[in-house]
Amino acid sequence: MQIQFGGTAADVAEDADGRRVPHATGTVWDGEGEGATQLVVVDEYGSPMTELRADVDGMLPTFYIEDGPERVHVDFGAGRVALVAVDVGDRLRQHQGQEDAHGDRAWTTDHLAGLMGVPGGLATLDAAGLVPAAQLPAAQAAETQLVAELDQAGPVLFEGTATLAGGRLVRAVLRLDAEER
Repeated sequence: MQIQFGGTAADVAEDADGRRVPHATGTVWDGEGEGATQLVVVDEYGSPMTELRADVDGMLPTFYIEDGPERVHVDFGAGRVALVAVDVGDRLRQHQGQEDAHGDRAWTTDHLAGLMGVPGGLATLDAAGLVPAAQLPAAQAAETQLVAELDQAGPVLFEGTATLAGGRLVRAVLRLDAEER
């Protein structure tokens, strides 16, 4: 992917005093220190530019760096000055518009598919929106109780408990108020 630099009103060749330098030639680097590497730049047609050259007003032309950094340093003889890519917003919008730019949705879908409906995995729902009985743990009722309190003035209470496989206890309570009977 080509990253675009230059071509804006902020991209100029300057001398040490900050004055624009018409027709200045410079180099492009991936950093400002001694360990920096000089970068190869290309024009809008993809042709390598042997030098970065300012126009008659000292303005830098649009140039590109293939798979380069978002920030480069240009040197026109007065020291290296940072330039930031001018197409960051365009590339971000393009990236955000992609269906699955990082592939994380596809990976998650594939990963979850292998966990659905299997023991120790994730339950699925049938056409009625219920978990199929085959995916539920087997209930072993070691002890079941049902208590009913019938009182015309008070609530009707149904309570039941059951012990499931693995020793887990399940309790259900149903309360009906008198005016709803």
